[in-house]
Amino acid sequence: MGLSSTVCRYHGFSACLVGISSWMTAHQLKLNPSKTELLVIPGDPSPAQDLVLSLNNSMISPSATARNLGETMDNQLSFSSHVANVTRSCRFLLYNIRRIRPFRDWTTATLFWQVYL
Repeated sequence: MGLSSTVCRYHGFSACLVGISSWMTAHQLKLNPSKTELLVIPGDPSPAQDLVLSLNNSMISPSATARNLGETMDNQLSFSSHVANVTRSCRFLLYNIRRIRPFRDWTTATLFWQVYL
């Protein structure tokens, strides 16, 4: 894979990003470049991992993880970061339920467990 294919890939990604932004604008949506994450999942190590895109004078560089609809994906597709985030969230909820347990009866506490977990 030469330099010209990398340049073509960059222009393809940039055109796709501009197209997505245009579509969102046409449908009264806004693409926030500061919150946009770029996740590159290559089949093999390639120069595309160093890809940096620009949108509305804001640079979008690849990140190791990206969050979409509550799921955290990483560039190795190992889901270790997602499992860690879910574990941390559950541990925090259990801690909060444990703190309010003395002030609630058993059925209400059970309801909290069922709702939050």
